[in-house]
Amino acid sequence: MVYRAERDDATEEAGQIRAAAAGNGATEVELREAIGVVTALPDCSDVALGEWVRQHYLADGREKGYVGAGAEPTVWVLGQLARAHYNGELPQ
Repeated sequence: MVYRAERDDATEEAGQIRAAAAGNGATEVELREAIGVVTALPDCSDVALGEWVRQHYLADGREKGYVGAGAEPTVWVLGQLARAHYNGELPQ
């Protein structure tokens, strides 16, 4: 993650992460805001961050209707469903 790369002075890695975020449409401001959210979490381990992301995808998917109640898809599937939902690719 960018904050870890910056903390460890791995500027090349941080630059690659910034470039990837920009390639996905995130501005530097949005990336900084995301870093602020993540660094405020009590546990920033890879496992905890993965579960945090998964729980947010599940909550959003259930609220917006692109994930059914009781469904437990992987983070990858949740990400694909979210992308399809927000790009208008799922039937309403």
